[in-house]
Amino acid sequence: MATDNTVGELWHKRLCYMSQKGMQRLADDNLVSEVMNVQLERCTDCLASKQNRTSFRSRPLMIQKAPLELVHTNVCQADTKSHAGC
Repeated sequence: MATDNTVGELWHKRLCYMSQKGMQRLADDNLVSEVMNVQLERCTDCLASKQNRTSFRSRPLMIQKAPLELVHTNVCQADTKSHAGC
């Protein structure tokens, strides 16, 4: 038989990583009785999703003063044919 923590962690994932407080509210309303009095451990997925991400900007922003001063193009050529031969 599974322990309370294992059941709690399973429901934590099933409920899209719901907080312990939210899970307790569901248990109080008799919606999910298996999570009554469950203490969740630190979830690495929850911690990773709350981390701040750094900006991709590593150089100063380039400001263009005239049209077509800076043009981005795709120079890659696909040599693989599709299933239809295109």
